[in-house]
Amino acid sequence: MRKLLVVLPLLCLMGAQCGGGGNCTVTKDASTGVATIICPDGTSVDLEPGQSGRDGVSGKDGTNGEKGETGASGTSCSVVKNGDAGATVISCEDGTVATVVDGADGAQGSQGPGGPQGDAGQNGTGCTVMRDVDAGMATIVCADGTVATVEDGVVGAQGPPGPQGDAGPAGEGTVVTVVPLAGESGNCVCRGGLRVQVGSATPAYLCNVDMGLRDGGDGACVPSGTCSVGYHDGGNGSCVGLAYCSPNSDLIGGRCVPMVFVAGGSAVGSDWGYLPGSAVTVAGFMLDKTEVTVSQYAACVAAGFCSAPRVGDFCNFQWAGREEHPVNCVDWFQAGAFCAWVGKRLPAEAEWQWAASNGGVTVYPWGDSYPDAILAHVSETGLGLFYGTVRVGTHPAGATLGGIQDLAGNISEWNSDSPWAGARGIRGGGFDQQNNLDPLKASFRAALTETARFETTGFRCAK
Repeated sequence: MRKLLVVLPLLCLMGAQCGGGGNCTVTKDASTGVATIICPDGTSVDLEPGQSGRDGVSGKDGTNGEKGETGASGTSCSVVKNGDAGATVISCEDGTVATVVDGADGAQGSQGPGGPQGDAGQNGTGCTVMRDVDAGMATIVCADGTVATVEDGVVGAQGPPGPQGDAGPAGEGTVVTVVPLAGESGNCVCRGGLRVQVGSATPAYLCNVDMGLRDGGDGACVPSGTCSVGYHDGGNGSCVGLAYCSPNSDLIGGRCVPMVFVAGGSAVGSDWGYLPGSAVTVAGFMLDKTEVTVSQYAACVAAGFCSAPRVGDFCNFQWAGREEHPVNCVDWFQAGAFCAWVGKRLPAEAEWQWAASNGGVTVYPWGDSYPDAILAHVSETGLGLFYGTVRVGTHPAGATLGGIQDLAGNISEWNSDSPWAGARGIRGGGFDQQNNLDPLKASFRAALTETARFETTGFRCAK
């Protein structure tokens, strides 16, 4: 608008100058901003661009708008998951209810590739099997300390003999005939025996163990626990000649004394009575199944190798009827002399404890339960102070897992060594124990002077 106000007067002026007016043309140079007016009569005027106007004054800030109204409160909803129906229910206060059904399970993925081959397994633990025929059980002792006992199965009762079948056609194989006997004449087998014949060979006569019989040693059937005249128990339940014994048994005083093999091993700990953390290693050895009896020791005295025990109220050697009680009232030297006479020795402390704890596994020979009258003979659980000792093997329930009997109670037992100068170890506790039964524990250590001859002390041998 301002340019028009300037140009028009100019044009009018120029028109006057151009002699009565006329149309003029205007051209503008964009690069310089100069506008040129050219009239028909050749007159031209250059117009320089005007200066830019100044910026106007900034306007004032507008007034703030009014505060809007508070929005309405939202509706509260609850979510309930129904696992059985496989759906989720959403219930709101305004009555709106929505149910969302669980999505279906995805399809089972394909089986992944097999994993890499595992490392080679470790070598198995070596184990030893000890068979106790008298106790009817086998004990498995492993190098890692694991101990398991397997009892013999019970023999089923013999069924009545069935009728004899018709003779079959002759076959190419050997015919074995077994015939139950009922007092058959002309043989030495009693009623309840079996006649076994293989082919045409001479018949053999066996005893029927289901009827409580065994071979008396000469082929005759006798009640179990007895032998025929001229034979005795070889130590493992079989009858043998009087001059012989079964393997792992020794002939002492005319009778076979069984021994039990104890597998060796190692143990660490203060429960061994040694310094805490000390290691104890025991090699495998044999140990008498029961304590040395009066009758066995009497044979050594009769042979002139052993001296007689001390005489006293509870000293068994002087009393008739106590031949199968443990010999007591003997010192450490007398015990060692007897073991040497039969080709054995006294057990070391570590050996004795290893056997009594079943290889460092149990507190007592029979396990961890507290002693009672079924397991051991002591005054606390019986009449030890009134009657002294009992026959060896009277408490079979208190035996070790390997079948070694009387390692706790009845009499304490000499060991070959001791940590105390001038004394030797004794283990197991005697018949006089009462109020405190700790001496019956396999780990309990005590000692006596080598010349002590107590009613409560005896021994067994090892090799």
